Amino acid sequence: MQEHEEQDEVFLGFDAAWRNYYHWILYGVSKMQLAKTYLPPQTRFIVPDMPKAEATRRPAFAPETFETSLRLANIQDRIFRASDGVHRAKKLHFLWHSPTMPELYLNFPEPHRHFDTMAVPVRHDLPHAFTSHAKGDMIAASVRRNKTR
Repeated sequence: MQEHEEQDEVFLGFDAAWRNYYHWILYGVSKMQLAKTYLPPQTRFIVPDMPKAEATRRPAFAPETFETSLRLANIQDRIFRASDGVHRAKKLHFLWHSPTMPELYLNFPEPHRHFDTMAVPVRHDLPHAFTSHAKGDMIAASVRRNKTR
């Protein structure tokens, strides 16, 4: 297994299921947003080495989505892309929560506050049912009642 150069101070926020969009956004990106708030600016955030990881790990989302999530979270300047192998760090930070119920982490208001600050772009190319009528903001997909009757 390849050994890589030792890093000074890093934060590891994603979990083993990072290839799932839900896990990447809620347990990866949101934890890095919190880390950005609490950790020193020299701390690097470890992420999988996309798009290399795409070839062997087959995430359930596109590399563009991965990169966009880092940009929207405003953490792209602190990223350390970890390729396969052994990585050492002088100082390792992580956010621990109950491994049997990781969703309890989302009961804290902080992850939601960070997501509220994301300037998500409006997608005018999506069907009308995907955007709100009032602001054009992205909302959860729903089936329009008049189309199901």
